[in-house]
This record gives sequence, structure tokens and C-alpha cells, in this order.
Amino acid sequence: MHNIKTPWTRRGSGFTLIELLVVIAIIALLVSIMMPSLAKANGLAKSSKCLLQLRQIGQATQVYSEYNRELLPLSQMSASYYNVQPWEKAIIPYAGGDAKAVMSTTGNSTAFMNSFINGLYRCPSDTRDLATETTPEAKIKFSYGENGSFELDPDPNGPFASVDWPGKPATWHQLSQTPAPAATVFYGELAITTVMNDHFMPYLWTSDANAAKEIDGARHSSRSNYVFVDGHVEPRPMAQVFKWDTDMTKRIDRLNPMLAAH
Repeated sequence: MHNIKTPWTRRGSGFTLIELLVVIAIIALLVSIMMPSLAKANGLAKSSKCLLQLRQIGQATQVYSEYNRELLPLSQMSASYYNVQPWEKAIIPYAGGDAKAVMSTTGNSTAFMNSFINGLYRCPSDTRDLATETTPEAKIKFSYGENGSFELDPDPNGPFASVDWPGKPATWHQLSQTPAPAATVFYGELAITTVMNDHFMPYLWTSDANAAKEIDGARHSSRSNYVFVDGHVEPRPMAQVFKWDTDMTKRIDRLNPMLAAH
């Protein structure tokens, strides 16, 4: 019996060129459909890791305060004036780090400090170069910064005696001095454009543009992560943290301990 060939009979087991092109087109279509979902999932993973890191920083800050007469840690802005370690070093023993290693560091560009600078203190979405042991200390920018409002001091001999802003001469150097700890931001995500290493200065902001130069308000899609004075962490859009208005009663300001209380 003879085999009858039809137009649909394959001459071999391989794909024809047209079939191969169709398969490639289908794969490309599927990839294009999946890419936004994969990018979103990757972004969520980075935001979640950032939240976990900030939660650890917030908890370490709480423990630091408990062991230091309720005092909150200071940033590089004023730590040297008071002869104490800046927050990024001060809280390391309470974040699982070696206290002796912290005391032995000179500056920030050391292998020990870089393990924190490039680890716990670095948001996965931060696009800046990693720090190395040869990176000048002045050029090291942390992903997270402390709210400088807590360092203001009406003491005529203090470093910020000339600062005049709503709330003076009140100070918030201790946990118990903050009127609304659950509503007041202590750490935020520093913008790449900021000139500060480990803090931001909201008491000098007079517009939303000023805030955007120091705080990255949309690092994770349309929001960023914040640590509040009571230690809890939240992702929030910038407009819920700071929104300038010349009328102080209409201004949104979770960075000013007095205004955050309202």
C-alpha cells in the first residue's frame, strides 16, 4: 500500500521558518505582557526589604534611647559638637553590631562601617555607587536620614541657638518630649540630590521643592518609607508627610513635632 502524501505532511520533525517566527512572536508577546508585572514585583520586593531595614533601624533607635536616658541619637550635623557618635554609629550595638568595632572606627570608610553603609543603611532602590574603603567620608551618602528638627537647641551656647522656627524654645531631644511620637517622622529616605550625608533639615523648607531636594518622596513608586518616633514604619506619599502652605493651619508637616501633633 502506497503512502499518500498530503499538503499537510511534514518532510521532517523540525519547525518551518514560518512556525519558528510565530513561536518567537508569541514568546515576545508573553514577555512584553509579563515585564510590567515582573518590574512591579521587583519594586515591591525592594520596598519590602527597605521597610524591614528601617524597622530594624527604628527598633535599634528605641533601644538606644532606653539605654541613654531617653535621648535620641544625633546626626553628623551636631554629634561632634556634643562629643557623641552620629546615629549611624550610635545605634549599631543595638542593631546587632559590635560596639568595640564602632568605637575603633575613624570616619565612615572602613570595612566594618561599609558593611552597614552598603547593607542595613542602604535602600535596595538607591542607585548610588556602593561605598568602598577608599571613598572619602564626606562623599558617603546614606539612603536614610534623620530628621534634624530633633537636634534644634535654644541654648545660647548650642550649635543651633540662632534658629527661629515654630515651637522654639521647645526641644525634642528625648523620646518623652515628642508630643505625638506615633505621628512624627524621625527617619526618612534621602534624595540623591541632597548635600547632607545622614540627615535632612525640614525646619528650613519653605516650599515643596525644598523638601524634594532633601527627601525622596517617591522612591518606591509613588511613596517612600518612614520611621516614626515611636519606632513604627510606614510607606507614605510625600503629600501625607509634608505639604507646604504659607498658612500654618493648612500645612501638612509630620516632621515638625509641634505641627505633627495637630
